[in-house]
Amino acid sequence: MSGSKHKAGKTVVIECLTKFQLCSDTPGTGGMKFSRKKVKGNSLTFVVDATIGPGCNLGLPTPQIDYKGTFKFTKKGKSVKVSFKGKVDDFPAYEAYAHEYGGKTRKLFVYGPAGPLPELVGEAHNPVRGSVKFKV
Repeated sequence: MSGSKHKAGKTVVIECLTKFQLCSDTPGTGGMKFSRKKVKGNSLTFVVDATIGPGCNLGLPTPQIDYKGTFKFTKKGKSVKVSFKGKVDDFPAYEAYAHEYGGKTRKLFVYGPAGPLPELVGEAHNPVRGSVKFKV
């Protein structure tokens, strides 16, 4: 995805009782994989399969954050529909947006968190989806 920015947000670990910040770091994005674009008729799709983290390594086993899904862009008449269908872990919160070049940013989905940190073990399993339309 040339010209695109792929990033993970900062991880902050705070000791609950003292509120002392133990760590603050941003995980790498080496575990983000994007498929080649596929064009079929009026639609373009690509798949993202990401494993991120851990941002803070305090010497404890730290699970990774997983998400995967398909972005699809479909042109119909004078509009373009942008959609996402995929899966995320229970924790942390996830969000995806579509941005019209020189125009509006619209929400595709916002999810969670739906469970505690231990729910990060294993593959992403919570379904998420969303779509928006832009006039062209």
